[in-house]
Amino acid sequence: MIRFGYTTIQLRMFYLALSIVCSTCIFLIFRQFSRYEIDNFQAIVFNYLTAALIGFSLSDADYGFSDDGSNTWIWVAVLTGILFISMFNVIAVTTQELGVAVASVAAKVSLIIPVLIAVPLYGDEMPLVKVVGITLALLSVFLTFYTKDERLKSGRLWFLPVILFIGTGLLDTLLKFTQSVLLSEEQFNIFSSILFAVAGGIGMIVALIIMIGTRRKFRLKNVLAGVVLGVPNYGSIYFLLQTFEHSNMESSVIFPINNMGIVALSALAAYIFFSEKLSALNWAGIGISILAIGVISFA
Repeated sequence: MIRFGYTTIQLRMFYLALSIVCSTCIFLIFRQFSRYEIDNFQAIVFNYLTAALIGFSLSDADYGFSDDGSNTWIWVAVLTGILFISMFNVIAVTTQELGVAVASVAAKVSLIIPVLIAVPLYGDEMPLVKVVGITLALLSVFLTFYTKDERLKSGRLWFLPVILFIGTGLLDTLLKFTQSVLLSEEQFNIFSSILFAVAGGIGMIVALIIMIGTRRKFRLKNVLAGVVLGVPNYGSIYFLLQTFEHSNMESSVIFPINNMGIVALSALAAYIFFSEKLSALNWAGIGISILAIGVISFA
């Protein structure tokens, strides 16, 4: 297990910051795939195999398995792995077809799903100030990534952000449930490793079928791209689970802060590295996202 010598408050913010940075890197790396003609699916397969290897290498020798029938989380890891590779392909296509902006808003506005589910499932409170903060958060997402893309206005490709919204929302909810109900802290690494291994294994089978049918071959640059993507992909999940474990904040607080941080950092990074122009509304959205983070954090 990874350990850091910080106080509880410093530790939870450190983990949360690392999760935000890793998640942002995923969008930025996908943004570069089309430039270098990377095969999305092949890279995603090796991305998950890389993430699985990292997880297994960081796990203790005792993986936390037991004989008392309490290993339900293994089947949850399998289900999560299937959802992971499916959503990662949707993220890749959405980013390349509609841009980082639309992909980010579709993925991050999905925070409303786990936040709302957390109220009846975990008994999270929903005072007025938190409602205001969440409302500001949702508003900031739409403003930050407001786009005039005619393909969305005309109805073309609208299903991509819709699928991304529902899928990522369900994934966040499933991860929180697993961490809260099924896992001990010692099982975090092996859980992440298994879901990544499942995603990579399923992807490899599909990739081999595609290769047989189309005579396409694995290319070294796709493998390397997958390795590069796999590092922040593993980090985004591992550090989010660690944030849940080391924080006394409710999930209805952590999810908005995490997603708003990704929204703001992605917008700034896209502007700095890819010269993506931001309108006055976009900058206003970034400012409101920072305000929303403060309101939700102190709710």
